[in-house]
Amino acid sequence: MKDIKSFIIYLSSSMHVARLSQSRSKTLRMHTGKTHEILSELFKDLSSVKLSLGGNQLFLNGERIEVGMEIMGRYRALIQDLKYLSIGSITFTKLPEVREITSFVYIIGKTLSSNIVSFDRLTRRMEELGVKSIKIELLEEAEEIKEGMARTIRKEAVKNLLGGISYLKNVAQDSNEDVNVARRLVRKFSELVLKDPGYLLSLTTVKNIGSYTLNHSVNVCILSLAMGMELGLSRRDLIELGIAALFHDLGKFDIPGEILDKPDKLTNLEYEKMKQHPYLSAERILFLRGMDEIPIFAVRGILEHHIDFNGRGYPDIGVKKPSLFARLIRIVDSYDAMTTPRLYQPVTTPFEALKNIVLNPEVYDPSLVKVFLNLMGIYPPGTVVRLKNGLIGVIVSRGFVAVVDKGDLVEKEEKEVLIEKAISPEDVDVDPASVIAALGSYEGTSGI
Repeated sequence: MKDIKSFIIYLSSSMHVARLSQSRSKTLRMHTGKTHEILSELFKDLSSVKLSLGGNQLFLNGERIEVGMEIMGRYRALIQDLKYLSIGSITFTKLPEVREITSFVYIIGKTLSSNIVSFDRLTRRMEELGVKSIKIELLEEAEEIKEGMARTIRKEAVKNLLGGISYLKNVAQDSNEDVNVARRLVRKFSELVLKDPGYLLSLTTVKNIGSYTLNHSVNVCILSLAMGMELGLSRRDLIELGIAALFHDLGKFDIPGEILDKPDKLTNLEYEKMKQHPYLSAERILFLRGMDEIPIFAVRGILEHHIDFNGRGYPDIGVKKPSLFARLIRIVDSYDAMTTPRLYQPVTTPFEALKNIVLNPEVYDPSLVKVFLNLMGIYPPGTVVRLKNGLIGVIVSRGFVAVVDKGDLVEKEEKEVLIEKAISPEDVDVDPASVIAALGSYEGTSGI
């Protein structure tokens, strides 16, 4: 039914507009007005409208909603948001006023953009703002089933992360690897981002497995795919974005190691050599086995990922504004690089890295930075924080803080907690990656 598909599109987009808007913004009111219009059509045939979540599918009044690729991005985004908020169903007991819909999605949107989620707080805010025609129910799953599924997904995530690093290592060694393996990896990462986005994003805080460039490339791929999903990119575009992100630094393996790993400042000649890696990376993927068609958007994403939003940077190819893929990769590439310890630069905390990106709009596309900020939260995964109760915690994902004592995991907090401030891991002797690794089934990484 066309109305149902339109309902999903506008309900989901209203929630995301509310993340960045004030409650009375014209854009938000336009979206909620359209949602009201679609609901009024549904209420012509229905006495109530109940949208329910079951696994990775949505149901309308008990019937599974069939969707096509044209709304798949919004469909998946809505499922992800409901899971994150622990909402099992949204029921419209009668046709609500536009004001009620606006208040409801505003509450949802602002909760999505925060680091703290509390179902009780959601219902309390709905009462305070007079939302009476819309009811939400808690998403309930048997705890042992939920934990079992989480363990399975996390094992799968680690397996694919290590598999991605191993594959890239083979590609770097000119082993005639098939690009279709990369496509399968990208598809698998996309599925895992949908299943457990918080854990997969937190897994990118585990650094330097085997090689900086290999590990970094897989991290950039995962973060880029998560951003692409936030933007609602099609499956085909996500695959091409993932390919660009996975191979964006492949050309660095053609640069001498003494330059690549030099602990001191590069000479002008060495820096010019380093600046060739976007060309080398783009060239390399064109000759991969199975590359039947030239992926223009992926090639541009690789070639332009060091060109700033204002057109500066390198290489100088006369581009006034880099492509969408390049602008997106520019953000996540810098973020992962800043938060990774290397010989020639001190590590930056996730909080400070995000702040650095936000404060440089001439380098990073501000509209995409907002998307990245919504994705990661104010305190990104891996941030060490001091809680209001005096305890030290590590942010695992939005709403999930791992409490530590002397560097060791002692408690997982998924309830409402108050953060005082972000602090340096060195000041409290905490390794965030080790804490996050302890939450999954993160096993040996040697020999990769």
